[in-house]
Order: sequence, then C-alpha cells, then structure tokens
Amino acid sequence: MFSPKLPTNFSLHLALIIELGPDETEQAHELKVVAKHNDTAADVGRIVGGFQAGSANREPGEGLYVPLVLDLRPITVEHLGAHDVHTEVDGQIGPRLTCYFVEPPSGMLPD
Repeated sequence: MFSPKLPTNFSLHLALIIELGPDETEQAHELKVVAKHNDTAADVGRIVGGFQAGSANREPGEGLYVPLVLDLRPITVEHLGAHDVHTEVDGQIGPRLTCYFVEPPSGMLPD
C-alpha cells in the first residue's frame, strides 16, 4: 500500500471463511486478528471478537463454513515496511497476510 504520510491506517478489509466441524456449530468462538510490524515484531493493532454460527439446515454430521469480513482500517501504521496480519480462532493459529507500506514513486500522487 502506498503511504504518502505516516501515521496511516490499513486501507483494507480482511475476508475469512472459517470451517466449523459438526460439533462446533452451536458453540461461541473467539476470533483474534493481530497486526505486527515485521522489523520490530511490535503489535500495531488488534481486533478481538466473537461469533456463533447457530443451527442451519444441515445434515447430521455436516460442518459449516462461516464467511466473515473484518474492517482493518482502525489499525494505525506508524512505520513503512512489511506488516503481518495474524489470525487466530479459539487459540488455533490461522493464515497470515503480509502487507507492505511503501512510499509512492515520485510524481504518482499530487502535492
């Protein structure tokens, strides 16, 4: 992401699809998303929340896919460079997304 000024914010939404087993669909789940600056490993922001899928029309023994979209714009970035976005559901580590904040090439943005 091009960032002409710091601090700035993550200008994106994170889309996740969480797979729940048949015994997990009725339970409450905790979701954590943590953004870290790669050079310092310092947390730059986190989003913590919960969700519950509830009962859907499923066959016995069938799991469920839960789509979620998270707004990462509240997370503030104070340094250029790579930032990792870590995901975790109920203590299980999920995928990681790396975002790069760089200065725009000269002449790309108006003064």
